[in-house]
Amino acid sequence: MANQKNKVKIEKIDKYFISKLEDTNFFKMDCGLQSCTLEESYANGLIAFIAGFSAIDVIGSSEIIDITSTAINEAKLILKNYSIPVSVSPLIFVSEKLSTLKRDLLGLEKKFFNLNKKNFDVFEIHLDQDDKQLFRNVLLLVKKHLYEKEISINVSREILSNASVIEIIKLVNSEFKNNFIVEVDGKNNTNNIYNCYNDTIQTISIADIINKELKLKEISFSKIPLLLSGGINSETRGFAEQCGVKFNGITLKKNQLLALKDINIDNIESSINLNVISKVLENF
Repeated sequence: MANQKNKVKIEKIDKYFISKLEDTNFFKMDCGLQSCTLEESYANGLIAFIAGFSAIDVIGSSEIIDITSTAINEAKLILKNYSIPVSVSPLIFVSEKLSTLKRDLLGLEKKFFNLNKKNFDVFEIHLDQDDKQLFRNVLLLVKKHLYEKEISINVSREILSNASVIEIIKLVNSEFKNNFIVEVDGKNNTNNIYNCYNDTIQTISIADIINKELKLKEISFSKIPLLLSGGINSETRGFAEQCGVKFNGITLKKNQLLALKDINIDNIESSINLNVISKVLENF
């Protein structure tokens, strides 16, 4: 059963994705924050489009952003060759850890200035440390140089207390005025197990706190999109609905999609594998 419409406000993305978010039918494929080859990134871009993901999340490398964009365009041609209907291109998220940005703090202005020219839609900061002053400084640089992009933050129950999560969201709102995305991570999955009941509980719990302390209390936070990540499995949506926890989308780690584990750039265009890819979201 789908959630009732959960209104959101995002100014810099297409209305198609607004509708996906409001219908709780927004799926993001997270390729991880570790480095990967251009070949792997190309395959990921193809998969994200063919599978029907609303977004793909890649690391902040100019080469990977470019190859992902190229792959999405190539995927359209592949589907046309097989007479498969072509959908809307997924949003491209570019993610960086706060700790990584800290290491290059002096070069951030140049980095963000150059990133703003790249073909992506959303810049996402993963708060892997609780350093609010550093985060504030980074936000100001993002606001100054990535003005053409949307912003998203990833907050983890593993790193931040409930109070810190609320404080950080308020900090973002002070600069971006109810015009950003929040992704909640119950725990970071280091063992690649995605059906852990406790991790799912943690993810839904932090979303519930954000709803109760911000979205339902203050109108200025009411339309912020909320994505669930970490501990995600096929039962997450139903469990969140049973708990009365509203959200707008789900982030799936690429390496948790076991149906895709043997698909690579060399065999991706076979009709069998195209069929496998196109059905990967059915269980979610």
